[in-house]
Amino acid sequence: MSANGLVLTLSGTNLMGVLNYGAYSVTMGGITTTNVTSTATTITATFTTAFSPQSYAVVALFKKSRSQCDTSYQATIDVTVGAVGPQGPIGMTGAPGAPGATGAPGAPGAPGPTTIAAVCSTLFPSSSTAFCAASLGFYKMVFVTVGSYDGNLGGTAGAAAICQTDADAAGLPGKYKAWLSTTLTYGGDAALQDEPLNTFNHSTVPYYEPDGTTEIASNWSNFASACSAIAALGAPIAASYGPEQPTTEPIQTVLTGTA
Repeated sequence: MSANGLVLTLSGTNLMGVLNYGAYSVTMGGITTTNVTSTATTITATFTTAFSPQSYAVVALFKKSRSQCDTSYQATIDVTVGAVGPQGPIGMTGAPGAPGATGAPGAPGAPGPTTIAAVCSTLFPSSSTAFCAASLGFYKMVFVTVGSYDGNLGGTAGAAAICQTDADAAGLPGKYKAWLSTTLTYGGDAALQDEPLNTFNHSTVPYYEPDGTTEIASNWSNFASACSAIAALGAPIAASYGPEQPTTEPIQTVLTGTA
């Protein structure tokens, strides 16, 4: 009997009957149904009323034709409908299904920041725009050291170390070199003089004072030529930095040995 008490299945042999038309009806506990299907080994009867657990007399009446029953040919058996047993153990996990189709692309995101100020507010929210712009390579910073020095600087390397120390003390980003020339050669190449033309990167971005607003020159070419003719600078290099403090006091004399 099915778990819902509505479907009875009888198993055996030769269950199509002598004339091989199968069962016509099944009566169980005085309730008859003609909703019956037969095979050689099973008779399945479906009732509209559920049976409670107990023993029932079952009578299967067979057909004498495709549509008529043979009242003289029937089988009687006893069927006990028991309570539903406990749930069996969970079966093994089946194999994983095939991957689903790739989903449709999501909607485009909002445009990112497009100005230096917007980019800097996102990447360096705690720093000044000038610091951020120099860090990202939007421009080069130019300043004059606060301290005064004689000619014994330890060559261009020693002078560059002084510039770097002053820049670090002032909290300026990046690497700094001294605008200085010597009579030595550069990089072991006798054809290259130790001078900014060979020791500096020829930048295409502008040169600014550390305030980020005072432009000194628009690029390397203008900066290098302007340093040869100070009047051509977009603005005088007035900002001085060093371990003491930044200052904008007028610079008296700057000697670079550079033509």
